[in-house]
Amino acid sequence: MAQGVAGRNAVVQLDNAAGSLTDVSAYVESLDFSTEIETYLTTTLGASAQSRVVGLQDGNFSITFVYDRTGGVPTIYNHVTGIYGAAASKTFDIRPEGSTAGYPKMTGECNLKSFSLPIAVGDKLSITAQFECTGPVTFGTV
Repeated sequence: MAQGVAGRNAVVQLDNAAGSLTDVSAYVESLDFSTEIETYLTTTLGASAQSRVVGLQDGNFSITFVYDRTGGVPTIYNHVTGIYGAAASKTFDIRPEGSTAGYPKMTGECNLKSFSLPIAVGDKLSITAQFECTGPVTFGTV
């Protein structure tokens, strides 16, 4: 019987405005990573079934961060707004199970597409950021 793995040990690293890979795991409430590869139809006349070839890879992810003001500084807010609109892509390193050798990781470059900061009386503040990958995503191990 398959046994599930909790996401609580995940490690998320993301470049800051200066381009230094920074561990932001302590602020991550949730992360949703998605990737796909385009396929192109190559079916010709007389075929009895469709055929395709593999095309370009694409990926994106969203992260919901807990808004935090430890020490009087809105750390994750500063991180997100510091990379918003950056001309250069930012490196990401996502390790779903943690940093133990042999565990999976996904790495690549991304751009911050958008972020939202909903504010409601009686609710905690959080920031949801949408990232788009640029270039290939590498699937490997720690």
